Amino acid sequence: MPKVSVIIPTYNRAHYICETIDSILAQTYRDYEIIVVDDGSTDDTRKVLQKYDGKVRYFYQKNRGSSAARNFGISQSQGEYIAFLDDDDLWLPNKLDVQLEIIEKNLNLAFVCSGSYVINEAGENINVWKENKKSKLETFRRLYKGNFVLTLTVLMRRRCFYDVGEFDERLIVSQDYDLWLRLAKKYKFQYINTPLAKYRIHRNNVSKNIETRFLNNLMIFQEQKINKGVNFLTKRVRLAKIYYEFATIRYSEKKISEALILLIRSILTFPFIGFHYWPRETENLKFTFVYRILKPYFIVVLCLFQKIFRNF
Repeated sequence: MPKVSVIIPTYNRAHYICETIDSILAQTYRDYEIIVVDDGSTDDTRKVLQKYDGKVRYFYQKNRGSSAARNFGISQSQGEYIAFLDDDDLWLPNKLDVQLEIIEKNLNLAFVCSGSYVINEAGENINVWKENKKSKLETFRRLYKGNFVLTLTVLMRRRCFYDVGEFDERLIVSQDYDLWLRLAKKYKFQYINTPLAKYRIHRNNVSKNIETRFLNNLMIFQEQKINKGVNFLTKRVRLAKIYYEFATIRYSEKKISEALILLIRSILTFPFIGFHYWPRETENLKFTFVYRILKPYFIVVLCLFQKIFRNF
């Protein structure tokens, strides 16, 4: 029985998935199994994976989404630990070695995660995502404020996964964040500041579906199982942040009407939402506190002016 089960959901990524699997086969730690769940691909995915016969367990299902694919893959797996990798991302060779050493020494941890490099379509490093803090035990409270857990970096105990329940198949995006929150309510987890993976950014990333991400995030933070035990003010701030963050995206896209509605919802949910953001321009301002509070209202005024002038 393998120690680690690596779950890869895939859909029409025949041009990337071999590189993904090769990054697993290059691991310094060897006691693992690789499970690929093909979520209804119509390209050459099955064909290109034939060369891994004996190294990869391949399953095909009708298209049901990545949550269903991951749940099915886990149900077919045998490992004490579960790791995830999307079909266009990569691991660094020491990823499993580093994480197993930590999680096996700390029996109270549900999972460990880490920072990640960011690569483009050609595999070139263009950025790095990490918390710039010492590796440490993390809590539900900090995760509730914002997601810093990258799925491709997670190594999770199987028993903890089944204790809190599977990926929510209603969610198209942010289903991973929902699971980390449910785990963090019952268990500790540890963030490793060192990047141990490579997250690929390209035009087909699911997470770029702004409207779906917004609606799914709202669904998560309106769920009783997530909000249970969270005080009223913290809940209001979290919802206001969701509205505000998507308002700024819509404003940058010149979708003024949508931005205005989202901004007003954010302010009505928590009138001082600007306090929770530090715009770059505040570095040279004397009264940063006042500016941060007023900035959302200032953007509302800008939106109103733009709508008025467009009507003339």
